[in-house]
Amino acid sequence: YVSRVQYPGYYLRDAIHILRAYDLYGYPDLSSENIRFIQGGGLNPDPNDNLDLSKYGDMLWNYAEHYLFTGDKKFAREIIPEAKAIITWCEKVRAKDELGIIPKCSLEDNELVTNGHRPGDNFMMLAGLRAAKRMAEELQDNELLKQADSEIENFHPQIVKAIGRVMDEAGYVPATFDKGTGRGNDGWGQDWGNL
Repeated sequence: YVSRVQYPGYYLRDAIHILRAYDLYGYPDLSSENIRFIQGGGLNPDPNDNLDLSKYGDMLWNYAEHYLFTGDKKFAREIIPEAKAIITWCEKVRAKDELGIIPKCSLEDNELVTNGHRPGDNFMMLAGLRAAKRMAEELQDNELLKQADSEIENFHPQIVKAIGRVMDEAGYVPATFDKGTGRGNDGWGQDWGNL
């Protein structure tokens, strides 16, 4: 299967693991440089985006974890406005979604899900929110702390409900919360980002 998706300015899910490895192996400057490069590639939270919604949680998590690992306050202060914008994006899109989670998307690369809610998008956003909250606590940024904490409080129960519903139907958490939106696996898609 060859993707029909083009990737300019696209935050690949794998990038968070590569950037994290740079930090862990003693190359935080390389990680920071690459985060800024990807950031400059056009991660503009767009409520009309329905392609790959995991990029928002991925980037939020990566921003906060890079700061938490390095303690680079200059870096943190530079990315806080975008962290806040990503959380605002999450609040807005979830408010419009019938399940109250990250909306349906149609990126068929790995999960083979068309117009379905992908668990991985939700898990990464929740991880990003929790990391942003820890970052805000360390930086004593009360505005970011309040925003992240509020969104975690509202978002987490909705994910738990979606997981409970899909567990009742599928017996596990598949690649989509919506049966019939995935190709293969009886309409549950290809297990990938849910793992």
